[in-house]
Amino acid sequence: MTQVLAADSRFLALELYRILKDIDAARWRNDLETAVRERLARLEANMPHLVVRAQQTAPHTDLPNRLAALSELLRDRVPHPHWPTHEEVASKWAEYRAQLITAYEDLARSLRTISVHVPSVRPTNYARNIFHVATAGLSVALIALVSSRGGLIALAAFFAASAWTMETSRRFSPRANEFLLRVFGKVAHPHERFHVNSATW
Repeated sequence: MTQVLAADSRFLALELYRILKDIDAARWRNDLETAVRERLARLEANMPHLVVRAQQTAPHTDLPNRLAALSELLRDRVPHPHWPTHEEVASKWAEYRAQLITAYEDLARSLRTISVHVPSVRPTNYARNIFHVATAGLSVALIALVSSRGGLIALAAFFAASAWTMETSRRFSPRANEFLLRVFGKVAHPHERFHVNSATW
């Protein structure tokens, strides 16, 4: 029974992952709306029995709650189909996409408790691209300005210590995690709410 739940949940998650890639901000076009609605409806049709199976098979995990929350999102919160302008259509789908990404990442975390692993969503993020370019430029500038080997080692140690201090504080304090996510929210990937972020590495 657990193997059936794992297989069905993984299929659901991967299909949702593909949908999220297709409605990424860089790919979205309003003429995709009908097809996306149909794919979401097919997913939603399978949700009730999957929620029941999770309640029966994995009652001591948060998987049933995650699936139920996703079911509600697919059933009740898909954007209204008759917005008057293209801009409003795109805006409503962008808001919905953000909700779906959060639900997907929560589901992915829950699936790991039954040994099911699915990829993390990495939506197009131009702010993150600019941030990486800016930090690379700052690094080059500091290397050019600081001529001594000792100075460069001290700078590297400072940045490494800062990154790991922030990362450690996130592990032990939900409040610190929320604060840092607000500060770096524009450049963070969704899954980095709970994982060590790539900048720290």
